[in-house]
Amino acid sequence: MMASSFLQIRLFVEGFYDKKFVERILAPRLSERYADVQIHEYARVADETLRNHFKSLTRMPDTCFFILADYDMGPCLSAKRQALQHRFEPLLQPEQILIVRQEIESWYLAGVPAENHFKVEIPNNVETVSEEKFRDLFATWCKRYRTNYAILRDEILEIYDWDLALQRSPSLLYCAKRLGLV
Repeated sequence: MMASSFLQIRLFVEGFYDKKFVERILAPRLSERYADVQIHEYARVADETLRNHFKSLTRMPDTCFFILADYDMGPCLSAKRQALQHRFEPLLQPEQILIVRQEIESWYLAGVPAENHFKVEIPNNVETVSEEKFRDLFATWCKRYRTNYAILRDEILEIYDWDLALQRSPSLLYCAKRLGLV
């Protein structure tokens, strides 16, 4: 499935911060290629409801859909992809499953410029950054400015460097390629 041959695209993301990232970073770029872009959270939706939604989308010839999932600490990317595919068989194909390494926080971190007002040194490998590691990296800044991690994420999205993020995160680059963004 080549995403760019469709008029509409639907992205299913795990949770709130995944959706926020996709809305602010991916959706504007997708809007240049698709007449309609929709993002849906799926973590708290029953599998049967998702199956029905996927089934209706497969009947729409001008619409493609993808599911975006955190890798977390699975055995390997293939196993994570297979688990999701089996969960929604036969409606979801492996090429429709996009995996974030390790969690969405790593994609947030990937776009933070080296010189940043957070005074945070970005690790060489952002793909190993979990939510806990992300919080640890920014804990001093959040305490100093008496802010929370939700506001921090918004500030990161304000200064996000897309090109830098694609260089730092192979999983984001793969996702961007699958979605026809690069």
